[in-house]
Amino acid sequence: MTNRSRVDILNINFFDWDGKRQFAGGAERYVMNLAALCRARGLTPRLLQNAHAAFHRHVDGIEVIGVAAASSIDFPAISRAMSAHVAGAALVIASPVELACELTTDAPIIGINHGIWWDDPARQDITDTRGREALFYALARAAITVGVDTNFYNWTRAVGAANVGRIEVVPNFVDLDKFAGVAKQFDGDLEFLFPRRL
Repeated sequence: MTNRSRVDILNINFFDWDGKRQFAGGAERYVMNLAALCRARGLTPRLLQNAHAAFHRHVDGIEVIGVAAASSIDFPAISRAMSAHVAGAALVIASPVELACELTTDAPIIGINHGIWWDDPARQDITDTRGREALFYALARAAITVGVDTNFYNWTRAVGAANVGRIEVVPNFVDLDKFAGVAKQFDGDLEFLFPRRL
């Protein structure tokens, strides 16, 4: 039976896989903000993540569930294990989208791509067939995938993924009350700060 207000947000590691230390990276902030937005809309969000052993925590009133799925980042294994836990959800958000690759659920799935993470020489597994298949299967399962930049859309189109038309680019957001524009004088050297691994 579907809980019409429950939104399950899947991610790799909101906490470490022992459920003790909370991470504070961009993807973790993103899913927490999604959860807060869901709650503000009268929905009941839950965060589900991979874990060495099952755990159950709460952060700012949001339930965080550790699912013992895989001992390494194995998207198909984690996705299969999450399927039983998302049963009955009204909506599933897979962050990153690869976590949708083996989901079996009647709920619509929204995938999130936080950027090209495989541009690091130590993380080239997307170039092997298994890594690429997990991504492409996930794109096929998701009703829509949100990409935070055009790089993912362009990469997906370049490698010939069939579901590139279901990718919507929604750039990462910023709190304009904290980061407001101000008038500047450009009479000296300019310095530019770039996020990520440019």
